Amino acid sequence: MKPNLFILFACLLAAVNGYAQKKVSLQQALGEVTRVYGTKFSYEEGLLGTTQVQSDLLPKNKTKPVESVLKDILYTNGFLFLYVQNNYYTIICDNQPVKSEKDNQRYWKIITGTVKDSKGNPLVGVTVMPDTYAARTGVTTSSDGRFTLRLEQPTEAVIFSFVGMEPQKRLIGSANQINVLMGEALNQLDEVEVVSTGYQKISKERATGAFGQITSKELKEVPAVNLLERIEGTIPGVQVDLRTNELTVRGINSFNTDGNSRRPLIVVDGFPAIEQNLVENTTQFANNSILNKFNPADIESITVLKDAAASSIWGAQAANGVIVIETKKGRVSDPTISFSTNLSISAPADLSNINRMSSRDYVELEKELFSLGFVPDPDNWYYDPVWTPFNPNMPASEAVQWMFKAKRNEITQNELDVQLERLSNVNNFSQIRKNLLQNAVSQQYNLSLSGGNARTTYMVSGNYSDDVPVFKSNRGQTFFVNSNLTTNFLNQRLKLTTGINYNYAKSSSNQVAANALGNNPEALRPYELLKDDNGNLVRKSLKFTDPVLADFYSRGLYDWTYNPIEELNYNNYTMGDNRFRINAQLDGKINSWAGLSLSGMLQRTLAETTQLDELKSYSMRDFLNYATTVDFENNSFTRNLPQGGRMLLRNENSTMYNVRLQGNIDKSWWQDKVNLNMIVGGEISSQTGINYAQTRYGFNEDTYSSVNYDQNGSYMGIQGWEQSLGVSDGSIGRPNIRKLSYYSNAALSFLNGKYIVSGSARFDDMTLIGISREKRAKPIWSSGVKWNIKSERFLSEQNWLNALNLRVTYGVGGTLPSGGSNVTVIDLQGPDGQTGEIPAVISAPRNPEVGWERVYTQNYGLDFTILDNRLSVNFDLYKKHTKDILYNFPFNSTYGWSSVQFNGGTMESNGIDLGVSGRIVQNNNFRWQSIFNFSYNTNKVTDSRFQITDISQYIYGSLLGGMPVDYLYAYKWAGLDETGQSQIAKANGEIVKSTQGGRNIFAREDLVYMGRTTAPYFGGFMNNFTYKGVNLGVRISYEMGHVRRLQSFNNYPQYQGVQYGILGTNELMVQRWRNPGDEANTDVPGLKNINTNSFNRFRDSENMTIDASHIRLQQISLGYSFPSSFTAKTPFKSLGVNAAVRNLGILWKANKMGVDPLYVRNNSYNNLAPTKNYFLTIDASF
Repeated sequence: MKPNLFILFACLLAAVNGYAQKKVSLQQALGEVTRVYGTKFSYEEGLLGTTQVQSDLLPKNKTKPVESVLKDILYTNGFLFLYVQNNYYTIICDNQPVKSEKDNQRYWKIITGTVKDSKGNPLVGVTVMPDTYAARTGVTTSSDGRFTLRLEQPTEAVIFSFVGMEPQKRLIGSANQINVLMGEALNQLDEVEVVSTGYQKISKERATGAFGQITSKELKEVPAVNLLERIEGTIPGVQVDLRTNELTVRGINSFNTDGNSRRPLIVVDGFPAIEQNLVENTTQFANNSILNKFNPADIESITVLKDAAASSIWGAQAANGVIVIETKKGRVSDPTISFSTNLSISAPADLSNINRMSSRDYVELEKELFSLGFVPDPDNWYYDPVWTPFNPNMPASEAVQWMFKAKRNEITQNELDVQLERLSNVNNFSQIRKNLLQNAVSQQYNLSLSGGNARTTYMVSGNYSDDVPVFKSNRGQTFFVNSNLTTNFLNQRLKLTTGINYNYAKSSSNQVAANALGNNPEALRPYELLKDDNGNLVRKSLKFTDPVLADFYSRGLYDWTYNPIEELNYNNYTMGDNRFRINAQLDGKINSWAGLSLSGMLQRTLAETTQLDELKSYSMRDFLNYATTVDFENNSFTRNLPQGGRMLLRNENSTMYNVRLQGNIDKSWWQDKVNLNMIVGGEISSQTGINYAQTRYGFNEDTYSSVNYDQNGSYMGIQGWEQSLGVSDGSIGRPNIRKLSYYSNAALSFLNGKYIVSGSARFDDMTLIGISREKRAKPIWSSGVKWNIKSERFLSEQNWLNALNLRVTYGVGGTLPSGGSNVTVIDLQGPDGQTGEIPAVISAPRNPEVGWERVYTQNYGLDFTILDNRLSVNFDLYKKHTKDILYNFPFNSTYGWSSVQFNGGTMESNGIDLGVSGRIVQNNNFRWQSIFNFSYNTNKVTDSRFQITDISQYIYGSLLGGMPVDYLYAYKWAGLDETGQSQIAKANGEIVKSTQGGRNIFAREDLVYMGRTTAPYFGGFMNNFTYKGVNLGVRISYEMGHVRRLQSFNNYPQYQGVQYGILGTNELMVQRWRNPGDEANTDVPGLKNINTNSFNRFRDSENMTIDASHIRLQQISLGYSFPSSFTAKTPFKSLGVNAAVRNLGILWKANKMGVDPLYVRNNSYNNLAPTKNYFLTIDASF
């Protein structure tokens, strides 16, 4: 019996032992999966605990997919696995218990299905969410593309989204299973799901304010170096002027002209940028090189906050709108190297379109002036050994010199005709193009490394851009390095985000080429060449006649002649700019609905501008010669200034820091029927720095040394006048602005987002010297409501309507005061030259009551989407009222000042923003997508104190109550009289001749209101046509409803008498009146009988004002993205090539004069129109 019992006990023990051997720890099981499949896992320490699994579930080989094995060993034990990248998974705990059939009965519906790509391959990680407000119950597809979505509340549809794929929306109806095929999102119209205010990211459904957004993909569609070219026309309400590189949001809110009163606030990665310009001009001339302040390739998105509800949380300067820039961050993926290169080239400027008269016409103009006695003989002067020991006359042109030679009988009339005919046949355009202009070339190179896992993501990038414009000896270069790192701790309860950015910019500028095309002393007449037939430089005299300059040179003075080609080697002013930006943010989760974040940013700018006039440059030779004392009797001279170059150094050193503590709440009640999303926080900031300028004389480039010189001393110049340099370096600036702010923003939604109420408030206090705290510390606030009308029962069943929202907001924004003092301010002058004492003048009275300019904004918005999301419309109507505008108002002069700056001005503005985007054609192979943006903005001064008493103030647009800030009046033209001079018609029909009185014989009603000088209507029209991997893009911009006064009628005689200098070369002068009867065919006053009234009234007449409305074809692009079937056989993950042509010209213009209204020539010729640019871009990732 005992043996039998022993055998039975042994069998039982073996059975128990065998049962125990069938269990292994979950950690061991995962190790076995790693051994067989090579799979890697990440999970929180201690997560797996002592969990055990059946040993028979462990894989012996790869007969089953790894995903099936993981489901068997994880799902039944309450764990989930998330796909991170190929053969890499994160394990998390399933917070929901395993659902029994009884549990499932509490769900409204359980939907299952699969998601695959267009080739039938399962998609892993697709987000599947119910189409409800504030939904947080979404799931992701597993590695086999399957999903299970449990819905507790009735839902109309399910949304499927995946990076790189076009989002899908499927109606549920009675279905319990939904299978979806997702296609690649090639050039689709990206739906903005999240917008950034800089303080928080808000879902599109919750935003009550007006905003516009540009994604990195949309920025990439425009290959231009200039970031503003990429923005132009893409956002309703945002107006870009590419001539001046300025940007405004919904017009202007102040009639002050300083930049702070008009430009929007620029925010980068959550904090105001130390540099409040997107780009920087290297010179005053349009079409020259530019320097980007931000690398376009580093930008993830640009969000423009337009109304008070969107922007008031930023307080100061937010009234002008806020531009929020988010830089790219790393994503969970394999390490990816991305490289792109962009090359553009354009021909030199087309000089045939600059509206310049021919040499023959210019000679005819000079002949007429000569015959009328308007040109003085440069050789006719009165010698006086004391006052005029040499001929002080300015030189005449070559044509005029030949005319005087004939008049003095030095040559015959026939010889004169031969010479004038020779000059008439000369055209210097080819020499200007060859020697002063060049092919504009730009190069951009971008390299980045990104990737990461569920714990840490990273993004490191670098950029180099080189912009060479059409003007020789000009160039702009930028270099960027950017790094962003995000790390999660404690099972993603803590997240640390850090960023480092460095930008170096360098530019060199030279104005010689642009000056040669203008009407300044260095300008070239149409027949003046740069080189003679033998290739020698043609040097000309600018200040005195050739014999005088030759005499000075023989006496030992510097060569005083000028040639533009030679000057390209000198006066190259340079700028070097180093900018650093470091930011960090720590986000912590307190619980499921509350969090806390601590963030900060440090910014530093080190900039140096060097303006070096070398000794060999004309400007320096002219400067030193003119300051020389010449003893003509003894043939000697004295150089009164240090000999050498002149170097002006400007330095700027600025530091800015911000520290912010913010609480975040996202709480829902009653199954998401009520949701509160709220932030509340405080921040401190400080901006300090120093800026100064210093001028060095007698500068030696070889030794890099200069000479000390008493700038207050006086000396006798070459013309016998006492002169002095004077102190030109000015004062040292030490800005010091500190700010303490408290803010809050909240949105409360009801009935799953059907109704939303929002509000924000901010309190700013700044240490502006002299401003009383009562005036400078004011609250800024806004409120808004949003109604999701589509959620109402009467529309919920309308399948053609996908979304319909109504928005209403109201709030107040502010503009920071820039003046005022609680004490009287005195301005110290330079030491007195005789006594050495330092005098002072009172520059401003005590005025501590200066406060913020306040802008009250109403906004009414309507958004709807129809036809299965194929057509989306966003419409906003707004009205703004500005109070307390800071301005210099007239003051009782008996107190010592004729004007005092204080808050008192008022104005209002209103407008419309309309954005329409649609997928006009969409099928598997072909897509046609369009975006049309329309904007309207106007303004009016409502302060009745602005009145005008002089007619010239109407002509030149002085502020006037009831009128726009940029209005334009003109004289009503009545033609020329029989003498070829201007006639103006008054309102009563009276014709006023040029010989009658001045301007004050006219009243306002006698003038013609022409319109506004800023386009009230503007926008863009973008189209993309895609066939498989080929994309054709067309971009059009337009401006309508404004006028422009032609300022090109300059350097034309305004009186009968001697004329000096370069004559105007505008073609309009060719049409001038010459003989009686011409008044029937021309409106240009003649030279004979010309007078100031005639000239001014013609220049300021309606005839010299054009309708500036126009439509421009900005870009055509053609690109190809290689399919994955091709790149799979190469080292590339993606590969694309794109060609584009920009600046294709005007499609339509309203004026009949053939004038490009955007690039109207003026006297200094600072707006050369751009020529066609040809771009080639290659984009690849590895």
